[in-house]
Amino acid sequence: MLTIHLLATAAAQSTFEVGQDPMFPTIQSALQEASDGDVIRIHAGMGGDQGAYTETLLVQGLEVILEGVGGPTIQAESSFNGFLHVTGGGDVTVSGITFEGQGSHRLARISGGATLTLTDSTVRDTSNGDTGGGSVLVSSGALIVEGTTFSSSRVYNSERRGGMIATEGPSTLEVHGSIFTDGRSEHGDGGAI
Repeated sequence: MLTIHLLATAAAQSTFEVGQDPMFPTIQSALQEASDGDVIRIHAGMGGDQGAYTETLLVQGLEVILEGVGGPTIQAESSFNGFLHVTGGGDVTVSGITFEGQGSHRLARISGGATLTLTDSTVRDTSNGDTGGGSVLVSSGALIVEGTTFSSSRVYNSERRGGMIATEGPSTLEVHGSIFTDGRSEHGDGGAI
């Protein structure tokens, strides 16, 4: 009897640089080239006129790390889903990035069984009036928050809750060592969560 063993080899992890040579011009362009396990390093002071990146990011079914280098800032573009929509079973880890909602946008929507992990980041001045979750709406997915600061976030619709984070459907939320300040649900419950 002859037995043949096939060894599976994992694809090599790639690192993509945004705002640094060799460079991708936008975070989304790096995401479009990324594969599972890749790292996208986002450099501070390289995006737009103000040094902040202004993008709306979509991650579908991809396992990727968005890593801030030097404390980059991402400012909101107009989008129902926020800066970042993670869906289709995607698994995104964000570390060392500041998100500024400019008073009118949320950070993220998580849906379709996806997971978002926020570590050592800052989320400020976010809001939403269409659904709950002024900063993050977890709609059939998971959110893990570690060492992250949320400030100045609100939900302003009369029936919505979760000034900073809201969950709906089969969702999971874990929070470790994080700070929540000035969260408001103007007509509902849960200024923070």
